[in-house]
Amino acid sequence: MRVDVENQTKFERYGASVITLEEGKGLSDLKALPATAEPPYVEMYGGMSDILAGSSRQSTIEVLDGPVFIECLTQPPWKRVDALGPIAVAKAEPEQPAFTITFDGDQCAYDGPDTLPSGQRITTVLDVTDQNAYRSYGFAVVTLYGDKTMADLEAWPSTDQPPWTKLYSLTDDIPQGTRFEEDAWLVDGPVYLVCFTATDQDVFKSDVVGPIAVAAATAE
Repeated sequence: MRVDVENQTKFERYGASVITLEEGKGLSDLKALPATAEPPYVEMYGGMSDILAGSSRQSTIEVLDGPVFIECLTQPPWKRVDALGPIAVAKAEPEQPAFTITFDGDQCAYDGPDTLPSGQRITTVLDVTDQNAYRSYGFAVVTLYGDKTMADLEAWPSTDQPPWTKLYSLTDDIPQGTRFEEDAWLVDGPVYLVCFTATDQDVFKSDVVGPIAVAAATAE
């Protein structure tokens, strides 16, 4: 939200607030209130105050439900000089995961795009809701240094991280029969997914998937 009073000089300070009203209340009820009376709001989502005449200010406000109304405020003294609304609020679409990893026994499978984005947060999913062969599951997102290849990664005998890899994210110890989301932030690629299974006694490197391309970061 931006409050711009760069061309205003009538009042010393300005402000605005974003609210939802009690059920059955509307803009006419808000405007009918005395200028200094507290409105019958359900949620105060945020606002800005003490904006000096001849200036402007911008702020991010998270709105969860609507419709919303905007109170326009001035000082001194603080009072409501106008109100706007109702303004509808669209439901945010749930963020889609960048990719999903599933298991079939010891093997894991990648369901996602051929190229992953770089320089931004992505959501990854490990879905083992249909698995019960192992106590828990997991996977790591890595990239390789130097001239190392997927063959080197497959041949690595340990579940410890090889020194010639860079770890971007680790989704670890996820119980059988569950689905788990994790965040990752990729910088370069290609990346490889190293999948793990675990019993009560041991952890196994069970599979490797890749290479998966990572888009080059673009300059802002």
